[in-house]
Amino acid sequence: PGWFIRQRIRNACSRSCWASATGLALRHIGVQRPLLITQYNDEVNAAIIEYFRDAGLEAAGAAGLGATNAAQVNALLPSDFEALARKALDQHATADGIFLSARGNLLSVARMLEETLNVPVIEQIQASVWWSLSRLNIGPVPGKGRLFSAPRAA
Repeated sequence: PGWFIRQRIRNACSRSCWASATGLALRHIGVQRPLLITQYNDEVNAAIIEYFRDAGLEAAGAAGLGATNAAQVNALLPSDFEALARKALDQHATADGIFLSARGNLLSVARMLEETLNVPVIEQIQASVWWSLSRLNIGPVPGKGRLFSAPRAA
């Protein structure tokens, strides 16, 4: 099953998918060993770790909230991601940034964690928006966290 999930991620991901945008965004702000915080279980997290490894990023680790269906995902709160990120960062001291993967908008959580933990934090929707703006040569956007504030590469 892990192989199947990895293949589905690889096959579904073009240069504009969330995973590709996230990898580019993490590199843009200098993160090399992200800690992955997800809504998923260990099997899906392992596939995401492998995708990032194939993209040249070695995850420091992953922690998931274990959701396996839409009802469980919809029951998750932003505070669940915040609490898991804090706990997991203590357990993965080599992490130099955090990626929050979720269907919902976790921008406020990402910004709060970035300020209080003093590490770059990127959430999935933020990475996709950043990628889209960068393709349009829009940015930086000060005051919106490290990702949006960082100058574009020449």
